[in-house]
Amino acid sequence: MARLRSMSSGPSLLMAPEKNIRLGWCRSLSGKCWAFKYDILKNSALLVFSLFFSSPLLAVSSNEKQAEVTAAFIYQISKFITWPEEAFNSAEDSLSICVLGNENAQLEEKLTRFTSKKSKGRPIQIHSFESKTKLLSSQKTAEHCHILFMPDTEWDDFTPKEIDHLKQTTLLIGETRHFLKEGGMLALILVDSKISIFVNPDAMTQSQIKLESRLRALTKTLGEEG
Repeated sequence: MARLRSMSSGPSLLMAPEKNIRLGWCRSLSGKCWAFKYDILKNSALLVFSLFFSSPLLAVSSNEKQAEVTAAFIYQISKFITWPEEAFNSAEDSLSICVLGNENAQLEEKLTRFTSKKSKGRPIQIHSFESKTKLLSSQKTAEHCHILFMPDTEWDDFTPKEIDHLKQTTLLIGETRHFLKEGGMLALILVDSKISIFVNPDAMTQSQIKLESRLRALTKTLGEEG
């Protein structure tokens, strides 16, 4: 951080640590100083978030690496999503991340590493479902999925009515363009050995779930692939 600051003649608003706001003139500005501090912290959070998704360490070189990177993306994404109040029974409820289909065993394993962490203050639970029937039944229980990742082979079994119902309180994430074209909400698509986040704006508009602006700024649509 110190090296980055030295490249300019003064403190960088984007890179400056919190201590840099403790300037003599800042003390005399009272409320304005707090606004300045807030802008620094907000911009720093955006920078860290952006650097995570552009890190060369996230390059995909194998199926296992793709599962590891996908799990990390899903966890990071969960921190920048706003769910409707009815998606949780209480403020203490866990955030449920679900995986559908037997072919996602590696992803489920990688996701379990995040159960020791929290997302937006909520503990994380991981659930796996073998079939659409078991998944839809769980939506009526405490295992309600807040995030659901599924492959195209499972996605094609859902009816438009089932998709519309799910996406009201469940963020639907896939991994292909086909998934988005058929009503999916987000897709983690492999482009040049790196995963990019693509969004279906129409599906998001029809949902009660909202992407925070910091996440939306990093997403692409299918028409922005160049």
